[in-house]
Amino acid sequence: MIVLGLLTALAVKTPAWVGAVLVGFFAVFHGYAHGGEVGDASTLSFGIGFAISTAALHLAGVAFGLGQKRALLARLSGAVAAIAGVALAVAG
Repeated sequence: MIVLGLLTALAVKTPAWVGAVLVGFFAVFHGYAHGGEVGDASTLSFGIGFAISTAALHLAGVAFGLGQKRALLARLSGAVAAIAGVALAVAG
């Protein structure tokens, strides 16, 4: 959240492949963390719930992104994401 939020807040221009590599890199750790959440739950029910909630979050994110008509709002959103990432990192 910190890295991607800062890149957005600072409006860093990168080639698409750089963004894809960054997202893929962070996705590995993100997926590993979610895999640890399964615990004693049924893998099928966990997977179904996870897929539904992921789809809902993606739809909300796309709607929010399409609603941003100004670059300033996008940069502020990036700053908020970076600050939230720092807060999460400090909180443990």
